[in-house]
Amino acid sequence: MKINKSVKYYKVKSNTFKAIKHLDNSIDLYKMKNNSKNQNCWTDKDYVWIKDFNNILLAKQFIKERA
Repeated sequence: MKINKSVKYYKVKSNTFKAIKHLDNSIDLYKMKNNSKNQNCWTDKDYVWIKDFNNILLAKQFIKERA
């Protein structure tokens, strides 16, 4: 089990990504489900895990390529 250091949200066009940074600087990247975008509050069930990255630069590059 990894311990979370921080959580950041990135909105690119119509997609919302959630990046969870762990103490070892690895990143778990999640994407918000389409049917959850019009809600007022979100839970972990509203996001789909995409990929695991070694650092935030690789995660940001992946997000830019998907936009």
